[in-house]
Amino acid sequence: MGHHHHVHRRGFLRSAAAATISLAMPGVASAALPLSNYKWPGKTVILLDLGGGNDAMNMVAPVWDKTYFDMRSGLCVRAEDNGFREFLGTNSEQMCSDARFGSQLYSFHPSLKPLSEAWANGDMTVALGVGYLSAPASHFLGADMWDKGVSYQNSLEANLSTLPGWVDRIFSDGVMGAGAPHAAPVDGVSVVAGGAIGGLPGEFFGGNAKSLSLAAGRDGVFDASSLINKNLDLTRFGKVYKFLYDREMDIVGQLQLLNGVTDVYQNTTLFRDPGGLSKQLRYVANLLVRGIKMPFVSLAMGGFDTHTNQMPAHRNLMNELAMGLADFRKAMIERGLWKDIVILVHSEFGRTLRPNSAAGFDHGAGAAQLILGGSLGANRFVGRQVQLSRIESTINVLPPMLDFRSLYTAILIDFLGMPPAVAPALFKPPTQTATGESSSFKDEWVIPAPIFPASATRKESPALLNPQYVA
Repeated sequence: MGHHHHVHRRGFLRSAAAATISLAMPGVASAALPLSNYKWPGKTVILLDLGGGNDAMNMVAPVWDKTYFDMRSGLCVRAEDNGFREFLGTNSEQMCSDARFGSQLYSFHPSLKPLSEAWANGDMTVALGVGYLSAPASHFLGADMWDKGVSYQNSLEANLSTLPGWVDRIFSDGVMGAGAPHAAPVDGVSVVAGGAIGGLPGEFFGGNAKSLSLAAGRDGVFDASSLINKNLDLTRFGKVYKFLYDREMDIVGQLQLLNGVTDVYQNTTLFRDPGGLSKQLRYVANLLVRGIKMPFVSLAMGGFDTHTNQMPAHRNLMNELAMGLADFRKAMIERGLWKDIVILVHSEFGRTLRPNSAAGFDHGAGAAQLILGGSLGANRFVGRQVQLSRIESTINVLPPMLDFRSLYTAILIDFLGMPPAVAPALFKPPTQTATGESSSFKDEWVIPAPIFPASATRKESPALLNPQYVA
């Protein structure tokens, strides 16, 4: 996939209506490389991108920090004993601090209440202060860093967006080995909930993995008419889209997702939320319960660029997120699949600490991210939240503390069982690049965050990106 497909994908995914599913399937590596003896254990990693910059400060509110209430000027959330609702007022500290869903230190947004069972059962972990050293104002650059697993030091170095995505690099000759066999006829599938064929997600950009894009129907999950946009004007889009189209037709035949295949959940109470995320997760659930297992699934949910009137918009987004994830968790538990699934919910950056004049929040930096799964470790929180009173008054963003790639390495090494050597192979910047990161990169930044039980015996934790904020 060329760079302009990636741009095309970002163009339509950064809106509230756009939502994408992608699936990737690596194989077995050849000798003398990080994955030379690796065999995929049949587990599934779901990467859910909250496009636009999620306000993680209201998603996981640091109610232990009085400065949070002062900074938010009343634009915060409250969980009450008699039910969960959003509340605006002037006495922000009194209004926000009696949270009931979360820990004694943090409160989840009240619209995340459908996930309270997952939290109570140890199926959720919060990664605090996640980010990268640079703090780009650009959605494209921020998303590009998450997609590529590289921390550009300034926007002028974004010409390296031709770098293959971090998942795609797993399939490269330098990691897998040339000619490595694949575990399935297809490495990656992208499904757009809106019904139009789009580009591939950035994680799969690069051409090392066999990936493609499909369109999901509005009604039946497996309507053949919905899988391929047969009215696509190939002459208009040129050879690139002709290539994608031909590949899609080939994959549809190989996976036999044809007319008449019944949606497992059409007569159940699951996946009834009208949002695009629920449609995507229903599609993934249909594949998984049929035994079509995939190491990587990439989903996207848009609408998080909340510069104006954030509170009602964010409430709706949090509700769609929680409803979809809670239903998917229940569906996977019913089939005995949940223990082999992990979901990383991430966004390219957080929002500002203080609201703007339009009752919204602008582009931020560090942010909390969520991990869900049926085999997480004992740590409910990983990473570190900077005490807000320690941040200079001229700074309006949360300083990142935990490198985002430490979440990736935790998933690869501690969940999928890849050898530790895969971390430098995938994420250490090559010295010949102009990322600006080569001189400042620390191997300690990408040590796996202690999310899974396998990390219990590891003595090292990831190094902090901004240690000056620690007393």
